[in-house]
Amino acid sequence: MARIVGENIIGAVGPVVFSEHRGVNTLRAKNGPKAGKQTEQTKNSASLFGDASKFAAQIRYQLDGSLHFIPDGEMVNRLNRQMGIILRRHCDKDTLNYDFHARSFKSLVGFEFNMKSQLKELLWTLPDTRLLNGKLRVTLPQIDIKKDLYFPDNANSCTVFLNIQCSALKDKYEKIPTYEMSPILEISKEDTHTIAQEWTFDVPEGCYCITSIALNYHYKWPRYQLSVNSPEMSPAMICDFSVNPGTFAGKPDKTWWEGQFYFEDKAPKPAKTKAKKNSYIVLSDDDIQAGAEQTNNTISAPQPETAPYCLSAALDGNNPFLTFTSAGNHSGPAGTTNAASGQTADPQGQEPELITNNVQSPTIPEANQTRSSTKPALASPWYPAKNISIKIPNPKQSGQTPPANHQDQSKHKEEDG
Repeated sequence: MARIVGENIIGAVGPVVFSEHRGVNTLRAKNGPKAGKQTEQTKNSASLFGDASKFAAQIRYQLDGSLHFIPDGEMVNRLNRQMGIILRRHCDKDTLNYDFHARSFKSLVGFEFNMKSQLKELLWTLPDTRLLNGKLRVTLPQIDIKKDLYFPDNANSCTVFLNIQCSALKDKYEKIPTYEMSPILEISKEDTHTIAQEWTFDVPEGCYCITSIALNYHYKWPRYQLSVNSPEMSPAMICDFSVNPGTFAGKPDKTWWEGQFYFEDKAPKPAKTKAKKNSYIVLSDDDIQAGAEQTNNTISAPQPETAPYCLSAALDGNNPFLTFTSAGNHSGPAGTTNAASGQTADPQGQEPELITNNVQSPTIPEANQTRSSTKPALASPWYPAKNISIKIPNPKQSGQTPPANHQDQSKHKEEDG
């Protein structure tokens, strides 16, 4: 939700966000609910930008505590931009590791921390630095105060701050600042010139060293002094940025402590194999013929015979799917007729037969077709088994009484006649 602060709008309005920083109004798009997909190049660029901003922040932190300068509003962006250009030149695209040499950071020489009061326009005699065989030599020549140093109208004294910062590039250790690494030179407006001075420092292999200088103006009375530096008047500059090539051997002594940032070599990434889409295999004529022969052999192979279906229900007179007839001597000319199947029992005393209710056994071709089909047909529950015969005693025999509903057909014929 946005709000009105003075003449400006601060906050979110629809898809945009209004903000204000140091008197500058900024309008940006609101972040959506779904972030865009990042490519590998985008991730690498973001990682490089992060290294550049972290390394630049460490340099600002190290120098600000010793030089006591007031930067301008664009100093952070200018340093990050320049550092990003340097790292991009020395970054391996395959491993994403950095390879620095002696002059890798020379483009930062002369970097001004406050463009409103540039030091090179206020002090014309700058320190001379040289790194050779692990020894950094810093020489401050004689300064002609009347010609080489500028004084503002409200200042009659100037303090020159020198600072030498030493840290490892690919390790976490850095040199603890000491008074010897931060010499101070007091200059009065009434003086004529200064005395030339020289300092020497050890720089181990795999380390960088930054030589910087700043001016702090005062109005001085006999008993106290007042600083007149302001955002419009606070000159500070990087005089030299050198690297001692090689590999850092570790913490040299107790005068080193752990820093905040260093360039750590990344482990090699495993190679990614991307599967080809819509891939196909080209077969020769011999392969096609061999495949066809194998298919024919599989089809012509003999299929295992399956056992015939068998009726599992009890074969008795109560089974509704089976009808039994019996043979015997009847008084009438014709035998007993089965009403369900329409068959007639043999009156000559033959063996009894098994008669089914309109169920026929499948022929041999039909049985073979059923066994060779991929999905066998459902078997009928009343499919009769083969070679089954049931004998029922004849009720006309001696000692047995026919059922109550049994009547001789000869009597019916006599009554009809």
